[in-house]
Amino acid sequence: MKTRIASLLVLAATLSTLAFAPAASAATNKAAYGFPISQVVRFDNSEIARGTSEMTVLRLLGSAPEKLSPNVWVYRGFHPKTDVTAGNDCNKLVVTFTDGKVSDLKIVNDSAVRVIAANAKKAAQTTFQIAKK
Repeated sequence: MKTRIASLLVLAATLSTLAFAPAASAATNKAAYGFPISQVVRFDNSEIARGTSEMTVLRLLGSAPEKLSPNVWVYRGFHPKTDVTAGNDCNKLVVTFTDGKVSDLKIVNDSAVRVIAANAKKAAQTTFQIAKK
């Protein structure tokens, strides 16, 4: 009888622990969200837009605290003027360069940064063979 009660208590404790585990992991594994933006505006001045040089971005924003690749930089603490990103924790600016100029700007959350980093890593590992005629 005592072993049966002890077994039921252990089972109940295990089930209650498992019941809280998905909720905890869901809080840390939010969906990836990203929103394209056309420009970065500070102090009511348009400072960075598509076509801005890499040197200008360095001068205005400084060195990126995180670089996913030589051409994909991530800055923290950016928020859009609209509430489009409300509730998605989008506070990172991802700047993508092509040929030394800004080709894409996005406001994203941490999950989206991880997705972009994985894609950048996969692209860097891809090798191309070029045949010469």
